Amino acid sequence: MVFMSVKELRAAIQDRHEAFVVKKYVGKHDCERDWVVNQFTAKYLASHYLEKFRADDKMSLKNFAMIIQKDFNMSASRSKLERARRFALTQINGDELAQYNLLWDFVAEIRRSNPGSTMFVNAKAGLFENCYMSLDACKRGLLVGCRPVIGIDGCHMKNIFGGVMLAAVGVDPNDCIFPIALAIVEVEDTNSWKWFLSTLKEDLAIENTRPWTIISDRQKGLINAVNALWPDAAHRFCVRHLHQNFAKHWRGDIFKNKLWQIARATREVDWKQYMDEMKALDQDAYEYLEGIDPRQWCKAFFDDLPKCDLLLNNICEVFNKYILDAREMPVVTCLKKIMNQLMIRFVSKRKETEDMCGTICPKIRKKLDKNIDFAVNYGASPAVEQLFKVEGLCGEYEVNIQKLECTCRAWQLSGIPCRHACAVFRHERIKPESVVHKCYSIDAFKAAYGQIIMPCSDPKVWPKMNGPAMRPPKFDKQVGRPSKKRRRSALEEEVGTRMSRHGIVGHCSICNSIEHNKRKCPRRGEYATAQEEHAAAQEEHAAPAQEEHVAAQEEHAAPAQEDIVPVHVEPQPQPIQVVLADEEL
Repeated sequence: MVFMSVKELRAAIQDRHEAFVVKKYVGKHDCERDWVVNQFTAKYLASHYLEKFRADDKMSLKNFAMIIQKDFNMSASRSKLERARRFALTQINGDELAQYNLLWDFVAEIRRSNPGSTMFVNAKAGLFENCYMSLDACKRGLLVGCRPVIGIDGCHMKNIFGGVMLAAVGVDPNDCIFPIALAIVEVEDTNSWKWFLSTLKEDLAIENTRPWTIISDRQKGLINAVNALWPDAAHRFCVRHLHQNFAKHWRGDIFKNKLWQIARATREVDWKQYMDEMKALDQDAYEYLEGIDPRQWCKAFFDDLPKCDLLLNNICEVFNKYILDAREMPVVTCLKKIMNQLMIRFVSKRKETEDMCGTICPKIRKKLDKNIDFAVNYGASPAVEQLFKVEGLCGEYEVNIQKLECTCRAWQLSGIPCRHACAVFRHERIKPESVVHKCYSIDAFKAAYGQIIMPCSDPKVWPKMNGPAMRPPKFDKQVGRPSKKRRRSALEEEVGTRMSRHGIVGHCSICNSIEHNKRKCPRRGEYATAQEEHAAAQEEHAAPAQEEHVAAQEEHAAPAQEDIVPVHVEPQPQPIQVVLADEEL
């Protein structure tokens, strides 16, 4: 029985029923309203609104206060609201400190529920050092249905103990992200990257690294680790991060566009031409780019084996945003949420294949259709049986449909027929979809997501490993509120309604110098004096003119007396009305 409002309640134990029996109940209150209630604590609020926080763990304190006011007609302080939300989230996600000891049981549960998966935890002197997780479905899908391309990057954990999450992400047949493995370490340095890359290499059973391509953000520790552990793999740099370092010395859209033009050139002759143009713009900028190996950031020197022409490491950036909510949770809850996200993702991708038509994936079809539309500007002429000459506004090219090659090299790099090849297929009545590389086929997509990720059971029934006690890593709490948003660089475009002033060179409005503004101008006193003299001169010049203007208006408003002519008006006679009585009628 639940009593919604109680003023007085008396109950006693009855021997016959061996239970409490209510003797007196008075529910109506006649006392005064008290706005300070000792029982209205943060723990009470946390237990009362636990399900609401389970449904919306991002509930703001403002909305929380409005809900409390509506339900209880009470107001709580901001500190009490923060404590209540923290208590509720701790009950939902678990205690962050206790979850480090729970890692041993979670490792055993992952190995039990998904045989073939790799997960382990390392501790040093009773402190957490690192952990690694790679599900069996992700490893098999990469080796069976994806290209040999791996993007690696790190992102910060946002819980109270911090840390860095390292991730390895592949590219699926539809040019979407394909997570492979992740690890949590204390700091991102050369030793952490060496440990992660060596573990990943052993986990995937890679002996020959020659066919593989690594894409990273050109970090010093990461470069050393890749060169040491993946010596034969092609290591590409993200051009956007390269431009950030380049723009520290050479700013402006001219240098930016020329840099991207160099990176996108697919032929060495075009690359050399654009580099010469950069040299004409600035010798130092040319020498800076000349010092970077072009095989790491220019398409003209990429290997055509992986069938991937990516210049950016966006696959890792997308994955970091994909797990953003999980990174704010305790360590075990974070890994569980990521695993659930991957499980749901594999199911949704398998359902997508039911709506796919044709033989290639949807995104690849869009790219192919775009090249087919561009083929309108090109004409093909046969040279021999399988060799064609293609002419257009941008030059002349040779296309060999037997070797699946074009002298522009765009076809070889991506595996998707270029615009010149599409012009040949139009001439020969060949379907372009039939010559797209098999790595983009729907069958490859089904093979990549054909594996099943099994869910974990309830933590109460996890295998008890009774591992040694483990504490979180040493963490120095910083002053202030922890940051949740990523720090954007100066070159990144902000979303908003105002236009960015990035790249605009400011000038002093007094002396037109670019070294300072008008507040620090040495001629500021002279400028102020000149402004005062100019204002005084304008006022002195404007006073007589104003007086003349007022006099002219008065003279125009008052007409001359002699111009007024008197007019005599004769009185008009009034009509007389006569009313007759009835008898006179």
